[in-house]
Amino acid sequence: MAQLKPLDTDEKGRNLLMQSAAKGYGFAVAYLLSLPELREIIDLRDAKGLSAYDMAQLANTQTLLACHPDQEKMNPFVLVPFLVTQPYYTSRAPFPEITRMLAQAGATEDLTAARRFWLETCSNKDAKLRARVNTTTALHEELIMEQARQVRLSCFTRAARSMEQVRELLAESWSGERMATAEAKFRQETLEKCGGTRWPDEVPYSQ
Repeated sequence: MAQLKPLDTDEKGRNLLMQSAAKGYGFAVAYLLSLPELREIIDLRDAKGLSAYDMAQLANTQTLLACHPDQEKMNPFVLVPFLVTQPYYTSRAPFPEITRMLAQAGATEDLTAARRFWLETCSNKDAKLRARVNTTTALHEELIMEQARQVRLSCFTRAARSMEQVRELLAESWSGERMATAEAKFRQETLEKCGGTRWPDEVPYSQ
């Protein structure tokens, strides 16, 4: 990315502004928008038909789990860097400000291409979510909420698996009462850790 000149594009058809918007680098977006030659082509689209504004709305580097919820099927070379960078995106939340800067600089705010891209490439089959994505005028907010939901479900899923392993290991040595007490404590601790007041229906929890 550093080797490109402002007007150059990479093999995906993305210039520096598009790359910066996609990565959530607000400081870079602010600088690049100060260049008249880039503002003139602010609506340039890459090989997949996405503009810098679309990329900021999709925020793939922050909302990957909204798109592909099944982490076990995900390429680890994609998943691990995504998980490592999440503290940055969670604490900075850069994409709304990037979206604002692009719009203020004259970017077209039509989300048709972004919505189509998400629906065509994402494996999330939730019918209600897909219907909302298809019509929303607040795509980023919709995907952020789904990302948060998937993170929470993942937290509960890991907890359920851990408890199942405890049952298998201690079923013969612990009494039913002791196991029930331990599970009740574990469930409460999981709720505090993962968030919420009840165990989500999407995560099986056998007792």
